[in-house]
Formats: sequence, structure tokens, C-alpha cells
Amino acid sequence: MTKVAVDRAGDWVAPMTLTSFKGGTSATERLPLIEAEGTVQLARLIESRRKLTTALGQARRAHSHRS
Repeated sequence: MTKVAVDRAGDWVAPMTLTSFKGGTSATERLPLIEAEGTVQLARLIESRRKLTTALGQARRAHSHRS
């Protein structure tokens, strides 16, 4: 959940807090997300989710074949 503001051009702006987990560590980053960037980030997130879902499905199948 985040607050959203509208700038003078009518585009939305949302202050976001992002946490990433890599190599056993986490990093937190704060950034203002503007509408145009939000569209790009959403596309990246959807692609990352697709890749993760595929990898988890493959791992599940590999594990079930070993049992």
C-alpha cells in the first residue's frame, strides 16, 4: 500500500520502498515512481514472475521424479 499523488501534468507519482533479496542479503531502496517508469517496472515484474513460476515448476517436477 502506498500513497499516490498527481503531478501538474496529470501523471501519478508514488513513493515506493523496494526490498531486494540476493545472495543471502537484503537491500532496501526508496524511490519516487512516476507513471511512465511504473509501466516499465510493471512489465519487468511480470516477466520476473513468469521466470520464477517456470523455475519453481521445473524444480517441483524434478523433485517429484526423484521420489
